[in-house]
Amino acid sequence: MVKKILVATDGSPRSEKAADTAIMLAKSCGAELQVLSVYDMGAARSAMDIDPDSYEEIKEDNLIISREIEAERVKLEQQFVGRVTNKATNEGIQTQGLIRVGNPAEEILETAQENSCDMIVVGSHGRNPLATAVMGSIATKVIHGATAPVLVVPESA
Repeated sequence: MVKKILVATDGSPRSEKAADTAIMLAKSCGAELQVLSVYDMGAARSAMDIDPDSYEEIKEDNLIISREIEAERVKLEQQFVGRVTNKATNEGIQTQGLIRVGNPAEEILETAQENSCDMIVVGSHGRNPLATAVMGSIATKVIHGATAPVLVVPESA
């Protein structure tokens, strides 16, 4: 029996379709829906790329800019999660919104494990425009690393 479903959203139209599918499943199973968005900060620059004479100045500037960007990005993630949780709540589904920072696939898997989710729902592709020829790398990593069933919702669903 499915009691808890985790759906990952990144605000893309594909993830919105996955969210709609997860809402439908949660409603039909009477399951709780956990809505997760992951802010991927990306890879840090290498120290080899920075001129040692200007390192401290660049470090300070980057820290200020990073904090501003991160604050704005977290607001976006909150909006993505809020849209889905509002839809689910309007359908009478118990929901929990979650935002994590890190590698999306790893955070999805970790969240599912920590919260004992019985199913994970993801879109076949996210925002990354490079992942159009094959199933997205995040979805693939989630499929291979999950201990719960994973439903991958295609773009055309």
